[in-house]
Amino acid sequence: MGRTYGGVLGLLAFLVTIARGLVHHGSLSGTITQALVVMFIFAGIGCVLGQMAAQTVAGALRTQFLAASERLRTADSEPAER
Repeated sequence: MGRTYGGVLGLLAFLVTIARGLVHHGSLSGTITQALVVMFIFAGIGCVLGQMAAQTVAGALRTQFLAASERLRTADSEPAER
């Protein structure tokens, strides 16, 4: 998940920087250099945020699974009413 977020965020930052360079009539070499730097920075940020999101989702699923299994275990151990 982290690598996916990093790739998407990095590519998005690259494209936005290229678009900004086109709109403001920036030089080609300066715009490309800036876009590459921004792409790597935002790709790193995206990787970190993606890893944090994956850990958060995994923790929430683990908590829900353990709660559901505990409910089933206590339901099985209670005597049935007649």
